[in-house]
Parts: sequence; C-alpha cells; structure tokens
Amino acid sequence: MTSTMTGQGAAPQGGPPFAYPLEEFFMSDTQPQPIDLLIEARWVVPVQPHGVVLEDHAVAIDGDRIVALLPAAEARATYAPRDTVRLPEHALIPGLVNAHTHNPMTLLRGLADDLPLMVWLQQHIWPAEAKVIGPEFVRDGVELAVAEMLRGGTTCANENYFFPDAIGATYRKLGFRAVVGLPVIEFPTAWAKSQDEYFERASEVHDSFRGDALVSTAFAPHAPYTVSDESFARIRVLADQLDIPVHLHLHETAHEVEEEKQKSGLRPFQRLQKLGLVNDRLIAVHMTQLTDGEIAACAEAGVSVVHCPESNLKLASGFCPAEKLRQAGVNLAIGTDGCASNNDLDMFGELRTAALLAKAVAQDAAALDAASALRAATLGSAKAMGLDAQIGSIEAGKQADLAAVRLSDLETQPLYHVASQLAYAAGRQQVSDVWIAGRRKLAARELCDPAVVPLHRGFLEDLRAQGRNELSGPFGDKSGGAYLLRAESLAEALAIAHRDPAHTSGGWDITTRALTVDSNMIAANVSPAEIARFDQLAARWWDPDGESRPLHDLNPVRAGYVAARVDLRNAQVADVGCGGGLLSEALARAGARVTGIDLGLKVIEIARLHLHESGLKVDYRKQSSAELAAAEPAAFDAVCCMELIEHVPDPAALVHDLAAMLKPGGRLFLSTLNRTPAAFGAAILGAEYLMRLLPRGTHHYAQFLKPSELARLLRQAGLELEDVSGLGYNPLSRKAWLSRITAVNYILCARKPQ
Repeated sequence: MTSTMTGQGAAPQGGPPFAYPLEEFFMSDTQPQPIDLLIEARWVVPVQPHGVVLEDHAVAIDGDRIVALLPAAEARATYAPRDTVRLPEHALIPGLVNAHTHNPMTLLRGLADDLPLMVWLQQHIWPAEAKVIGPEFVRDGVELAVAEMLRGGTTCANENYFFPDAIGATYRKLGFRAVVGLPVIEFPTAWAKSQDEYFERASEVHDSFRGDALVSTAFAPHAPYTVSDESFARIRVLADQLDIPVHLHLHETAHEVEEEKQKSGLRPFQRLQKLGLVNDRLIAVHMTQLTDGEIAACAEAGVSVVHCPESNLKLASGFCPAEKLRQAGVNLAIGTDGCASNNDLDMFGELRTAALLAKAVAQDAAALDAASALRAATLGSAKAMGLDAQIGSIEAGKQADLAAVRLSDLETQPLYHVASQLAYAAGRQQVSDVWIAGRRKLAARELCDPAVVPLHRGFLEDLRAQGRNELSGPFGDKSGGAYLLRAESLAEALAIAHRDPAHTSGGWDITTRALTVDSNMIAANVSPAEIARFDQLAARWWDPDGESRPLHDLNPVRAGYVAARVDLRNAQVADVGCGGGLLSEALARAGARVTGIDLGLKVIEIARLHLHESGLKVDYRKQSSAELAAAEPAAFDAVCCMELIEHVPDPAALVHDLAAMLKPGGRLFLSTLNRTPAAFGAAILGAEYLMRLLPRGTHHYAQFLKPSELARLLRQAGLELEDVSGLGYNPLSRKAWLSRITAVNYILCARKPQ
C-alpha cells in the first residue's frame, strides 16, 4: 500500500481523514535519532531539580552536549548511539567543580605542614616559589593535578596562580575545563615586575583565551592585604568591561581582619564594598570571619562564597559559616585550595568535610545535608565561576561533563540513600568513568585520553622503579609526568640540595623536571629577588639624595644607639646585611674592628670601593649569616643587623645565626619596621608610592615584625632583651631621632648571657 502526501498532516488518498498506515507512521515519526553516546546508569543524580535521584535512566549525548535525560528503556527506543556505556552499579553525577585551586602547587605537596597560615606562607611557600616558579614548573604542576582530578571525578577547576598563560595552555592541551586566574599582587614576581605589567599581561592572557571552548579567565587579586585600592579600582572597571569574575582570598583569618581594621579602620569586606567590588562577580574564598551583616550583604549582592574546609582546618584559619550562608541565600561553592595546604585535590573528601563541619559549626545535624553538599560541589561551584548555564547539573543543552561513581563496593553497602552514600561513604577511588564535553577521560579507573594517559603511566612506572614513595633528586625527579617531593620541610630539602653538588642551580629544571636550589641561597636565608633589588641600588648607595636617603638620615642615630651600649674601641663587631657599608664605616670610625657581610656582590664591591676612598679598615665579605656563624662562632662583642630581618624568608633562623656569632655578654642590635597601619602608611604608601624615596616593592607588609614577635625570637635564641626604642624620622626635614613611639621604625638591644 502506497501513499502520496499532499501536505503536512494530509491523509492518504482514498482513506478516512487522519488515517495513516501503521508502518508509515513509525517510519516517518519514530526513526531513532543518531547520537554519539548513550550512558545508561542504575542511578542518575542530576542535581537540578534539587534532591532528585533517578533510577534506571540514561543520558543522551551528541557532540559535547547533553541531548536528553530520560528512562533507559525509552532512550534505547529513541536514540541510535554510536557508542553505549552501561553502568549497572553506578551513580552518574555532574562532574565535580573545584571552585578554588592553586594546581601548580601540587609540586609543593607536603613541603611544609602543621604550621599557621602566615608562617607557612611567608617562611616556607613564598621562599620556595621564589626559587622555582616559571612556565615549566607551572605546566608540570598542572599536568599532575589534571591526572589526579580526573581520577577523583573533578572536571573543572577555578585556577589561581602565576603564569596563567602556561596554565591555560596546559588545560587546553589536556582537554580539561578551567577558569584561569589573572594574578594581581603589589610586589614584583617572576610573572610581572610592576602594577602596570600585571594588568598588561592579564589583558594579553584574557585575549588569548577569548572564545575558547574549555578555558576562560577571571581576575585573581591575591587578597586585600596584598592588593592596593588603586589596583582594586582598575580590576572593578576591567572586570565589568571584560565580563569576567573576580576571584580572591577574603576573611581567611581573624588576623587578616584585625590588621585591615588597624590599617584602614574597615574590615576587608567593608573595604571591598567601598571600592565597589561586592557584587555578583565576586568569588570570595574562605570567609571564615563573617558577621551576620556581611552574610546578608553577600546574599543581597549575589556574592559567591567558596568554602575550603580542609585547608582552613589544617592551617587553623577558622570556620566558614556554611549553613548560615546557605540559609541566607548566598551561593555556596566548594574548593580544595592548593595541594601545599590541603594536601590533595579530593573533592569527595572536601564535600564530606564541608557537610560534617557545617553541622558542628551550626550545632545542627540537619545543616548542609548530603544533597546540598553535592550541589555546592557541582552547580554551586559552577555558578560561582559564571558557568552554571553550561555545567554543574545534568540537563539537556548543557555540556556533557559527567562522572560515574561505583556504589557496589563493600564500603558503600548496603545502599539506602544514594545522595547520602555519595556524601558520607563514597570515596574518589570509586570514580570509574569521567567525561568532559562528551569526551571520555577516564574508563574503568584508567585514564584513557591520549593527551593524559602518559601522565599516569609515567607516574606508576617511576614508583615501581623506585620501589618506595620517593623519587630521586633533591626535591624529587620526574619522568613521564610523575612528581613526589620527598623532603619533609623546606629546610630539609634545601639541605639535601646543599649536600648534592649536582644540584646547585636555582629553579625548575625543564630537562630533569626536578626542583633545584642555588646552594648559596640555602645558607643565605634571603630571597634572590631581594638581593637583585638591592644590587640594582648599589651604584647609588652612597648618594645621600638617592634611594638610600633614609638610610643616610637614620645612620647617625643607629650608630649612636650602638655606641651608647658598647665600648667600640677595638671591639669586634659584625654588620650583617651591611649593604654599601654606611653603618660599617661609622662603627669603624668609632674604633671598632668591623666585619661587614652581605650576599649582594655589587653592594659589597661598592662598599670596598668607598672604603678605599675613606682610608678606614673594614673586612667586607660576600657571605651569609649562617656561614659567618659557622666560621666564627662566639667571636663578636656586638652584632648589628639593621633593616634586614623584614626581607628574609625565615626570621627565626636569622636571629639564631646572629646569636651564635656573639660572645657571652655580647650584644645584638636590630632595627626593623613594626607591622602596624602607621608603618604601612609610612614605609610603603609614603616612602614607595607617594614620595618615591624607595623603589616600589622594597617592602612587603606581611613580613614586618612586631616588637613582641621579635622579642619571642630573641628568647628562643637564648638572648635577653634589654631595650626597645622607636626611631623617629621626618623625610621632609630629614631629621631622625630616638623615640618612645615604636609604631613605625624601632631599634632594640639584646644581650647574650655570660
């Protein structure tokens, strides 16, 4: 029987109206639709609608997008897939979205543990980064992170680190979804040397990923305590123009909040409100110190808060009020933070910790229930990053970013509630399969994407070859993409490098993929960047009207303070961090036998040249404090260390070296900057930015020490504090004096007991 159609909806000729032959009906309207992939699962947890679990359902995928979510039997009748994956013992969930990461820092995993935030950051992480950071280090760290994240069901990361060009290129190469942060911080780094350069490079990186299917960008100012109002104002304007988020650390610790209040009279959140940054672009990470008013303001403005519970717990930073935020209507996201502080990228562990911690903080067992924790780790994180229209839930039209979790394992039996098992019992080791944009990345626990496979295989081969959880080299070696840092602390790692003459060059070796450190820097306890900065000033060191002008003006007061407490005639005196020799010559002129040491070769050369012209005698050496302490222990009647301690990564180690140089009964003289708003205003805003007496970046506020903190270091080194005095200075009149006010500069004297 044949039929001629005369138009849409027409009946066959000779038959009753709207009557069709049965075979023609099926051929014309129910032909199975070709698609690329059909995934059938025992359970599907779409996340949206909230709290729903679908049994025996399937996800139809064509290209990079989800076509439909429907019962498995219906899907088989509706679609003709080129490939079918059946997961009879699994829950299919949206790929997890890590809303805050520093993934190059996988290479610093375990480098420094069991420390409070600022000690961990200032004395361990920043010094290590200064030695190794560069494009190769960043690329290798991201490669390792991607392999780890895929095996844990994570399909997207919100990245925050230096060299975003290399980071983004690596994510693109590996086919991993990411929002790459454009860093801004108020001091020079290997990525950028000035405020303008940070923004110029940010613009270049943003343009290079404009329209990319997987990689997008966000501004990533580090934190209010390291970013100026001027930079924040530029970020606000540019973020609006480029239509990108602003991703930063905020209210991570109580100390951060109190310091900002002392400096500006505002809490950090209030300062951002004043600058116009509290809006729906803001991704506020940590937020452990919040008032009810700030929570309400976040909800009203559409701010997203990223909860990093394990990092906050490990660093004892505080507790994010996750349930209060959720109840107020704030979008809650979850992130791991970096491996240097967590120490893994396990989003299953993170969402479990978030749920449990929320209950304890709220004193409510119903707080942040299982479904809500899973939502925060998927759709909530996606929304924070501006990607909720693309990922974060299993819905038609969205990107096919999916993860399958095998729930038949002993550890997740018996199974009563799927969402509860996912949140409270399942582990990342039960993730069997992962897809990003419809491409399979993990199959039956094995990495299967050709771009990623070598990372995991090389890692396992290296472990088998070593037969233990250590790899060769001072910080670990890499072959085929595997890295382990075997040193338990920065000090141990640097000591290993120091003992191994094959590893004395600083940086990340692109050939061996090993972290190596300049042996001269090991004993130095000082950043190479700091040495380079002061070497640049060497030629102008003795110019009383140049960048060293404040040192010239303060020098008579410092020398007088020493002379009032030590008989300098024939006294053995060490001037540690002598620079071009201002204080060394003043002490020598008073009759002391002075040894001046510094690690800047150029400043030592200038000191020697000026000494020749002066006719004085000073023993100038390019030497570290540790080397002098080892070579001449208990040899000096007095040790002077002026304006140095605020520039070193490990102040405690420096004080220990200085104490070791002293004879019993000898005295140590230290001058430095107090960590107060007044010191910030005078030394950084005033001297560096307004009056331009010093180059920008000379000082870092976070490294300033309060007198009480320095006194504690002195006691730990076995010294007795005798005096603390303020150093007053008027840069306009160029007058300097001793004072009882220690809010900006101060000088102290400590004695080594007999």
